[in-house]
Amino acid sequence: MKVCSKCGIEKDESEFNKNKRHKDGLTSECKKCNRIYHKNREKSIERKNTVKKYRTSDNYKLFKSNYQKSEKYKKYKRERNRKKRELYLLSDEYKIIQFKKSENRKLVKYRYNNSEKGKLTRYINSENQNLKKQIGKTPPPELVETKLLILKIKKLLCETSKN
Repeated sequence: MKVCSKCGIEKDESEFNKNKRHKDGLTSECKKCNRIYHKNREKSIERKNTVKKYRTSDNYKLFKSNYQKSEKYKKYKRERNRKKRELYLLSDEYKIIQFKKSENRKLVKYRYNNSEKGKLTRYINSENQNLKKQIGKTPPPELVETKLLILKIKKLLCETSKN
């Protein structure tokens, strides 16, 4: 028994097509769902072909050229171009706003990196990298935690000895 991925109904294995690429050697959808899918696909391909055939015909080309000369099309085109210009101008304003935001982020990041907390985290990260190099792989979390505690204690001792 196997469940069809399309309809979700549990069916016998004889109701599935064979496929060597799958682990169990069967397709993921049942024969019935597969048939429905291919029928719909054939219809959509036929529809695309008829549309393609019509668009390459002389009748369509004549209609299109007459439409493009009409006042209705010219009005539509002016309106479309006006909307495109507005969107372009808005996108420029958006880009400026994003740039200002990124500049603020850089400033905040700079302030953090130059603070005591930022310096301590950079130091801890560099020590973790050294641990990885010594062991040859990612160290176990217990070792990292103990190493971090030792580093924090050393930092506190240095601060107290300065005072």
